[in-house]
Amino acid sequence: MTKISPAKFEALKTAASAKAERLGQDEIRALATELKLDYYTVAFKLISIERDKPIALPAVAWESDKAVGVDLSAEFTLDPTIARTSGLRARRERLFFPKSMVKAGAVPGWLWDKKVTEARAKLPSGYDFVFG
Repeated sequence: MTKISPAKFEALKTAASAKAERLGQDEIRALATELKLDYYTVAFKLISIERDKPIALPAVAWESDKAVGVDLSAEFTLDPTIARTSGLRARRERLFFPKSMVKAGAVPGWLWDKKVTEARAKLPSGYDFVFG
């Protein structure tokens, strides 16, 4: 992979943060051409920038000297009618994060994704996390 100069890296970070959604293939190609880099170098660097973006934690529900725990609500999402009529309740799942990774109430995106993916794998069939 091509080494990126600090100036080009800053240009990539600016381009990545300028858009609320992810950049499309055409936009990545245009950015690569503008910065005189190959497509894959730009794409992989944008992925690493995206993974490092901090994710704000919901309210802390549990805390120790070394970790914090946040609660997420998991609901039966396949069919809301089935959930209401059969009495399926929302489940609370607690995710734990090391305090060393929490900065200003947020954790790196890669860590949030990892914890949510692990917790999602343990949920019963038909359940998923409901955010916001």
